[in-house]
Amino acid sequence: MPDKKQTAFTLIELSIVLVIIGLIVGGILAGKALIQQAEIRSAASQLQKMETAYRTFQVKYGCIMGDCANATEFFGNNFIVIAAGCPPSGGAGNGNGNGDGFIDNAGYGGIWWCEPTQALRSLYLANFLPTHIISPCRPGNSVYFKAMNDSCGYFYKDDLYSGVTPIRINSINLATFTSGGSVNAAALSPVQARLIDEKIDDGKPATGKFRGLNAALASGGAIVANSCQTSGAYNLNEDYTCRALYYFK
Repeated sequence: MPDKKQTAFTLIELSIVLVIIGLIVGGILAGKALIQQAEIRSAASQLQKMETAYRTFQVKYGCIMGDCANATEFFGNNFIVIAAGCPPSGGAGNGNGNGDGFIDNAGYGGIWWCEPTQALRSLYLANFLPTHIISPCRPGNSVYFKAMNDSCGYFYKDDLYSGVTPIRINSINLATFTSGGSVNAAALSPVQARLIDEKIDDGKPATGKFRGLNAALASGGAIVANSCQTSGAYNLNEDYTCRALYYFK
């Protein structure tokens, strides 16, 4: 009978394979962590750059961008027509706000994006923002700038959707769009929101400059309670259930 030798992996060979697999898995996890850290730094930096631009504009021009009653004296007729209800709908005055110190609808009905759109345009015309930052995250809509996770950032007084008690301070809102078109859907995960909050504020979702707001939607369209934060602390999941608010204060 011929001598049939059976071959198999030795314990040393198996150990080497397991070590290699461990290194690969560890490298993947480490790479994921590095990517997330870079995203957090970028998002935090963007918010701080926007705040710096906001304050620099105020010092240079003596008014709040978007709200300036005499914006066309600085930038001419280089604004864009927003809607028929925004002051005025066209002509040399297009782009002027009402000068009340807040970025909002300038008192023109339910059109909330009057001054927010011109705020972004004003920063660009003042050379305080590069063009790639103010590119709309929703095509054809110039009120938004692209933020983390391809979410939309926009300027407004407080929170457009009253997710916090109004304190009448200008802010940046970060959100995405619901199926109905409202810009109040989730933009961040609780973990992402907490990491940004810890980097630029107090790490708490309901206090300070950076606020994490519940944003997960139930089937009926209502916001799910405790989807982003619970009892004053961010949740631990990685699902996109938060939108965010960053106050200029």
